[in-house]
Amino acid sequence: MLNLFASPQIRNRGTVAGNLANASPVADSLPWLYVSEAEIGACDSENWRWIPIEKFYKGYKLLDLRQSELIGAIRIQKSHQNLSQRLFKVSKRRDLDISTFTAAIQWQIVEGRFQQIRLAYGGVGPNVIRMNKTEKFLRSKLCTKDLIEKAGKIALAEITPISDVRSSNQYRNRLAETILKKFYYEEISVAA
Repeated sequence: MLNLFASPQIRNRGTVAGNLANASPVADSLPWLYVSEAEIGACDSENWRWIPIEKFYKGYKLLDLRQSELIGAIRIQKSHQNLSQRLFKVSKRRDLDISTFTAAIQWQIVEGRFQQIRLAYGGVGPNVIRMNKTEKFLRSKLCTKDLIEKAGKIALAEITPISDVRSSNQYRNRLAETILKKFYYEEISVAA
């Protein structure tokens, strides 16, 4: 994912705070920050407040950031460091392209079952979406191909993609399901 993130100039000069403040539902860093349960540190000249990332976005391009505030810090939960993770970016071109769809998955499997699982999708609604119903369905279950296929149907019901110049809503719906299959085949079945 980092190799596909923006251009060399942006990678060397841009900031994660800038990616957050842009508030794009296809911003490359956001799904990872969502599954990492990041908190945004908003500050003015005197005060700090910490905002969970899921509450930071109030709608399309709308932030919980007061006129006098800047993004001063981003805090990640330390407990997430021990989880496996995989990030996905789908775009028309491999390099220098805005995402059509993004996803982040963090997981821990114990004795073949998802002990922990966190999913976030970008490009499937006005904001990045934490896939809470899909996570709940997967948690504590034996990780099989059949389970992943059923989870894909639940994920499909959680999203409301639109059609735009980058993709149709049908294509994004299909990605919501197939990205879980890609995850299964590339991360889970090869490790078994």
